[in-house]
Amino acid sequence: MDPFIPCRRPTVEVMVGGVGIGGQNPVRMQSMTTTKGSDVEGSVRQTIELVAAGSELVRITTPTVADATAMREVRRVLKEQGITVPLVADIHFSPPAALEAAQWVDKVRINPGNYCSTRETNSEEEYQAALVDMRDRLAPLIAICRRRGVAIRIGVNHGSLAPRVVARYGAGPEGMVQSALEVVEICRQLEFHSIVISLKSSVPRAMVVANRLLAQRLDERGWNYPLHLGVTEAGEGEDGRVKSAIGIGALLADGIGDTIRVSLTEPAVNEIPVCRYLVETTAKWREEAWREAECRPAGLPSGLASTARSRLRKSTVAILQCSGLAVVDIEDARVDAALLQTLGYVQDGGGQWQARPQSADLVLCAPSTDRSAVPQELRERFLLPESENSYCPMLGAWRAKRIAVEDVLASPAMLSSWLADAQLAILTAQHPGIHRLRAALHHCTASGVTIPIVLEQRALNSEPAAHYPEACGLAYGSLLLDGLAEGVVLRGGGEKLSIALSVLQTCEMRRVKADLVACPGCGRTLFELQATLAKVRAATGHLKHLKIGVMGCIVNGPGEMMDADYGYVGSGPGRVTLYKGQRVVARNVSEGEAIERLVDLIRAEGDWEERG
Repeated sequence: MDPFIPCRRPTVEVMVGGVGIGGQNPVRMQSMTTTKGSDVEGSVRQTIELVAAGSELVRITTPTVADATAMREVRRVLKEQGITVPLVADIHFSPPAALEAAQWVDKVRINPGNYCSTRETNSEEEYQAALVDMRDRLAPLIAICRRRGVAIRIGVNHGSLAPRVVARYGAGPEGMVQSALEVVEICRQLEFHSIVISLKSSVPRAMVVANRLLAQRLDERGWNYPLHLGVTEAGEGEDGRVKSAIGIGALLADGIGDTIRVSLTEPAVNEIPVCRYLVETTAKWREEAWREAECRPAGLPSGLASTARSRLRKSTVAILQCSGLAVVDIEDARVDAALLQTLGYVQDGGGQWQARPQSADLVLCAPSTDRSAVPQELRERFLLPESENSYCPMLGAWRAKRIAVEDVLASPAMLSSWLADAQLAILTAQHPGIHRLRAALHHCTASGVTIPIVLEQRALNSEPAAHYPEACGLAYGSLLLDGLAEGVVLRGGGEKLSIALSVLQTCEMRRVKADLVACPGCGRTLFELQATLAKVRAATGHLKHLKIGVMGCIVNGPGEMMDADYGYVGSGPGRVTLYKGQRVVARNVSEGEAIERLVDLIRAEGDWEERG
C-alpha cells in the first residue's frame, strides 16, 4: 500500500441480494435496526426509515430460531411496499438460528467465536482438532448459503475471540486476524467465496492495526475478499462520531474497506449521514492524491510503517512536555473572561486563572492582541507573532515556527535551517486530506526533526458544525494514531476545542474525561440505552482515568468492554449486572438503583474522584 498515493484495495465482488460489495462498486453504507426479527412491524418500519436515509443494506438481530423464521415475514412485507434492500441476519450464540435465517435473508453475519469450542488447546494436535470441529459446525450453514446464493460476513469482535486463539496469538490484532483467516480457510476448503470479513473493536487503534494487517495477510495469499469496517460501541454524540471517523476514516483514506457501518448510541438513521461523509470525503482525498501523482516528491518510501516516528523525544520546554498538545488560534479575538472560558481556563477562589486537562495548552494570538488583557498566570501559554511565521510566548524564552506543507514538499532540505531555532513546529496544510501532510511528516523524520510537531488543517475552518466531529477525526486521527505528530491546531475554542481534545483522547495521547464505551443498541437491548448512557455520563464523566462500558445485553458485555475498568450491562428486563473489569460484582440490580450502585462500586474500589 502506498501511503502517499493510495488506491482502493482490489477485491472480488460479493453480491448481497442485488447490491455488490467490493470490486468496482462504491463503498457501501449500512446500518442496523434496534428490533429483533420477531418484531415484524418494528423491523419493517425501521428498515424503511433506514433505506430512506440512504442505507444500502439493513441488518436485523435474530438471536433465536423464531426471530430468524420471522425474517420471512419481514421480507414479504417489505417487498409488498416496494423495498428490496438486502437484509442481513445478525447471529450470536445460536448456529441453529443462522441455519434458519439463511433461508430468508441475503447475508448472515456470524462470529467465529460462536462456532468453536471454548476450551484452550495445549498441543498442536488439539489445535488442529479444534479447527476440524469448527469446520464441521460451519459446513451446514455454508451449504445452505451456497445453495441459496447467500453471503456470509465473518464478523470478528475484539472481545470474543476463542480461548485457543488468544492463547496462541494473543487478544490483540494478531489474534483477530488469525480468527478471521481460520474461517476464510474453511470457506475456501468448502469452495465458498461469497464472504465479507470484518474485524471490529471499540478501540480505534486496535481496529485500524488489525484491518491493515488483515488486508496485508489476505493480499499475500491472493485472497482478495472485501472488508466491512466499523468501530464497535463508539457511543453517541461527539465521541461516537470522533471514534468512528478515526477508525473507519484512517482505513478508507488509504483505500481499505468496501462497506461501513457507524455504530452510534442514537436512532439508527443518524448513522447514515456520518457514513456518507466518511465515504465521500475519503474518496475525494484519494482522487486528489492521484491527480497529484505526477508531482510525487522524490525519496518517499512505499510502506506505511516506514512513515512512523518515535514519540520518545521530549521537549526541553516544560509546557511542551505534555502528551497531546491542543493549540488554539484565536486570531484577533478580544481577550476577556468569556474567551478564556471558551479556551477551558477556570478561575479559582482567589480569582487566579488556571489551566485544566480540558484547557488549551497554547494560544496563538494576532499582532493586535492586547497583552495586558492576558492574565499574568496564563502568559506562558499565549504566543505573539514576532514575524510572519514565528511566535514567542508572552512569558518565556522559546519559539514556535509555522511551516507550510507545500514548502516542505518543495524544499525538504531546508527543514533543518527553518527550524534551527524553534522548539515547536506548526505544520500547516491549506488543502484537505492527509496524504500530503503524511509526505511532509516523512520529510520531517528523514531530516532529523526532533522537536514536537503540531498539525494544522486549515480546511477544517470551513467545515459546518454538524460535521465537525467527523471532519476533525478524519483530518487528524490517522496521522496521530501512527505517531507522526504531537498535537493539533484549531481555530476557536468552545465546542471545537472539546472535539479536538476528544480526538487526542481517542488517539490515546491525552485523557480529559471518562472513556464511555456504549453499544448502539439492537433487538437484544434490555434497557433504554440513550437515556442510560446520559445518566452514566452525568455521574461519572469527570473520572478521566476510567473506562466504563455501558452494554445493552450480555452479547456485547463483558466481551466488547474487555478493557473497561467498570461495566454496566443489561442482564434482564429492568435488571443490570455491574462489573469491575471482567469480574461480576453485583447481579440483577434494579435499573432504578443501578447508577447509584455503580458510583458506590467505584468509590469502594478506590477509583472515585470528586469533581474539580
